[in-house]
Amino acid sequence: MDREINLLNYLPYEIRKYKDYQVITESENPEFQQLFEISQVILDESFIQSASEYGVSKFEHMLKLYPRDGDSLEVRKTKLLIWWNNQVPYT
Repeated sequence: MDREINLLNYLPYEIRKYKDYQVITESENPEFQQLFEISQVILDESFIQSASEYGVSKFEHMLKLYPRDGDSLEVRKTKLLIWWNNQVPYT
């Protein structure tokens, strides 16, 4: 991912100088990095245009659309977007 997680930047300046806090944040950085990457994947799968094969299959299942055998991912996304945009909005 493009974003580098460094928890030490979120601490007040007076506390950053202590070795204990430096070690603690250093050990927690990978966990927060992984959490950020997972949340980014979830966000990408929530939208048709950025969804992967998994996300597109979930949208197709939800809308009861079935792809043909030769359909590529882009064709499947296009079909989903066409169906999605043809529906009348409701409130």
